Amino acid sequence: MGNKRELEEKLATLLETIADVLAAKIKAGEATPQDFKNAIELLKNNGITCEITKGKNPLGILKESLPFGSDHYTSN
Repeated sequence: MGNKRELEEKLATLLETIADVLAAKIKAGEATPQDFKNAIELLKNNGITCEITKGKNPLGILKESLPFGSDHYTSN
């Protein structure tokens, strides 16, 4: 294997590629539940977090950001 810098560059490229593939699948509406799980784990493992601001409905924010139309949501 190469030196430490080469390894770091390869790992950075791998991480970027995985992130790009997952993002493309999610944006295209083609992501599976496992893809979502992988994306969440990728974010979590790399310290990416978000904060819900006071007064915002977390489920409403999630609903607005998902790539599905309103016909996918049902109320019980």
